[in-house]
Amino acid sequence: MSGFMVCMYCIPGSGGNLILPEWGMVVAWSLLGVVFYAICKSKYKEDFGSLVELISDEDSATLMPEADEEELDEVIDHAIDVVLGV
Repeated sequence: MSGFMVCMYCIPGSGGNLILPEWGMVVAWSLLGVVFYAICKSKYKEDFGSLVELISDEDSATLMPEADEEELDEVIDHAIDVVLGV
């Protein structure tokens, strides 16, 4: 489906072809993506694109059934600090 749509955008005279200002928007949007990629890649280096798994209150409660609410809050706060690098 997406391949068909790309063809419709590129074929002159078809019902879905893009006019010059629309192609300008496509190019500008693509360049903006490249710029953001380069900025984030230089800022985060090897961490760029890595997955950070977060844990919810419900998950922590199942992992530590013996813990009370205060202990769970401490564990979650510590995990947030680790993720944020505080």
